[in-house]
Amino acid sequence: MSALMRSSVQPVVKALASRSNVSVNTCRHFLWYGNKKEVRFPKDIDHATGEERLVRLAIAKGIKDPFDIQEQVRGPGTKENPNIIQTFEGTRLIGCKCEEESTTIKYMWLHLDEPKRCECGFWFKAVPARKFWEEVAGQ
Repeated sequence: MSALMRSSVQPVVKALASRSNVSVNTCRHFLWYGNKKEVRFPKDIDHATGEERLVRLAIAKGIKDPFDIQEQVRGPGTKENPNIIQTFEGTRLIGCKCEEESTTIKYMWLHLDEPKRCECGFWFKAVPARKFWEEVAGQ
């Protein structure tokens, strides 16, 4: 099948090569010998659109975890100094690994600005998340 395709494509490629500064190297590869400054390979960010593009721009700007989904190490977790959890909505479901060697996770719902205590004694508080897309949208 590839031999049939190669023989049907070659006349078209040779015709294109004779009209411009394109050189043909094997059956499907083009080498540009023109102005090399004009040729540029697109990067991943050039192909990305929508949410993926915003996340890539945020990471390039230095925001390592835009959606705050990576595992966090608990801080002091007292009532006066709770562990801060960012949320884009009014609530967020979090999981607490209460003991170091535990294989289970205790889940609980956090509501904005309402500190909540886990069964293990650590306190957590949900705060509004940083809207990274407003910072990187202009790029």
